[in-house]
Amino acid sequence: MSTTFTDLVNIRILGLECKSFESTLESKNLKLISRQSRRFLQILEGIKHTATSTNLREIINREIKSIKRLLLLLRIRYIIVFYAKELITRAINTIKAITEKLIYMLL
Repeated sequence: MSTTFTDLVNIRILGLECKSFESTLESKNLKLISRQSRRFLQILEGIKHTATSTNLREIINREIKSIKRLLLLLRIRYIIVFYAKELITRAINTIKAITEKLIYMLL
């Protein structure tokens, strides 16, 4: 299909949002990145429904796929950090218990 005026407006909006999103990705604040990723995903979904150009839809589909991957990686990271903390806490508690038993046995 040909590009319509609505597609041109959507491309302009998408370009501005991409610049904003890129500056967010440079941040080290993961909560901000996650929140902005979800916001950008909503914008992409909205533009996707109004786009008439197949090229624009393909670009938006690729962007949506990459944003979803980013959000998945952020979720996996949180899970790994949570379980790593839990494992470290268990290991520390086990070491404390063993050392207390050794001290008790030596006295």
